[in-house]
Amino acid sequence: MKIKSTFRFMKISATIILLLFAFLSIGQEVRVSEELSVRNDDDYRIIGKLNDEILLFKDKGDILKIFSYNQEMEMSWEKKINLESRRARVLEVIPQKDHFTMVYRYFKRGKIYVRAMEFSPEADTMRSSTLISFVPRATNALDLVVSNDKSKIFLYDSDINSKIYATCFDLKTMENLWQIQVKPIEFDFQRDFVQALVDNKGNGFLILERDNKKAKRNTSRFEVLGYDIDLQQQRRYNIGMKGKLWLDVEFQVDNLNNRLVGAGLFSNKKYGETNGHFYLRINPQNPEDYFIHFSDFDEKFVTSILGKEIKKEVGFGEVSVQELVLRRDGGLLMVAERNKKYTRRATSYNSFYNPDNAIGYQVDYHYNDILLISIHPNGDTHWKELLRKRQFSQDDRARYSSYFLLKTRNSLRFLYNDEIKQDTNVNEYIVLGDGQSKRKNILNTDDDDIYLLFREGMQLSSNELIVPSERRGDLRLVKFIY
Repeated sequence: MKIKSTFRFMKISATIILLLFAFLSIGQEVRVSEELSVRNDDDYRIIGKLNDEILLFKDKGDILKIFSYNQEMEMSWEKKINLESRRARVLEVIPQKDHFTMVYRYFKRGKIYVRAMEFSPEADTMRSSTLISFVPRATNALDLVVSNDKSKIFLYDSDINSKIYATCFDLKTMENLWQIQVKPIEFDFQRDFVQALVDNKGNGFLILERDNKKAKRNTSRFEVLGYDIDLQQQRRYNIGMKGKLWLDVEFQVDNLNNRLVGAGLFSNKKYGETNGHFYLRINPQNPEDYFIHFSDFDEKFVTSILGKEIKKEVGFGEVSVQELVLRRDGGLLMVAERNKKYTRRATSYNSFYNPDNAIGYQVDYHYNDILLISIHPNGDTHWKELLRKRQFSQDDRARYSSYFLLKTRNSLRFLYNDEIKQDTNVNEYIVLGDGQSKRKNILNTDDDDIYLLFREGMQLSSNELIVPSERRGDLRLVKFIY
């Protein structure tokens, strides 16, 4: 099924209107698949495009299936996947150029096994290997991250004594590259862990927060625990915050420039309110020689965010860093979003209407303006932009809120639901390299039976993205073509 984009124009001649519509219809297309039944406890993931087919993984608990769709979003085939155990839990499905890899765990004879199984584009088993096996630990908090080129897996977890276990696995050779155990001093995983990353070579990074408290702000820092694949040895170093307290941060590996970079929001006085942003860059081969730069928000920018005149050094809260977009020169674009969650007593105590929260409570979700801050490699601010939006929902875990970012050579496109309801407009902001932005309406979902989850979308190519839609227990895949 195809849906034409909708646009609004000023009053101009009918001939020009027809020409414009013809041009825009050619330039953009939306295709929707047939529905697939899903239950509340079903898990599904878009795998990506292989051999011009779009693959979808669906986990129904004891039944695992792969579904394939052609370029018209018509279902081509479905196939059941069999693993060693019917109780196996799939951790990740990783697309590669000509196959995909499923990483899963299962329990057998007193041990937990984590395995990787490789599949062809037709979902036929190619090869498999055990990544790790271990006696169950009390926390059972195993997690993983994947390198940017999809060639390395970094698995990590912690035990009741806060010892960290980490493993790096090469998906090309299907072999373990290294394993380490490390016990940070005075470390609590839930409190101090920030982020894990792995680069395309197999270097691993575990980032912890240290002394990020008002009483210890002079020693506030990030501690990085790493493994150097070339030297075959562990690394441990600190990144000082120069007396600043950070509110939120995101790190990313810059594989092009062989650097670990990060950006976030900091507070000068009142913790919980941000007064500016910071940028940091680390050379993993010489981590003591790191670079960090802080920039205060100007009053004009804060005024535009709050919508009112402010006093000097007034900050704002309810904002989090969502992602970083790396620049080729070593700079980056930090994408932040204003969001908040309110939990309140409900008038009804019927848990059927409140399935994802405690009985007797309701949760309100607000996902509002997007903040864009472009930063040069020397830390100076290139430009700042505010993309206005207002999204509100209740008791849905904010699944339909926020945005999807489509990255192209010449621009960034932020797609989102204008309102969180089944019949709404889909809007996009087009942002150019100099910070100029333009908003337009690209789709109206009236009578189209789709309810888009942009946060779970996937970019297929420079001009294609796929977004799942869930409505009344029906799952569809919606493909946008530019």
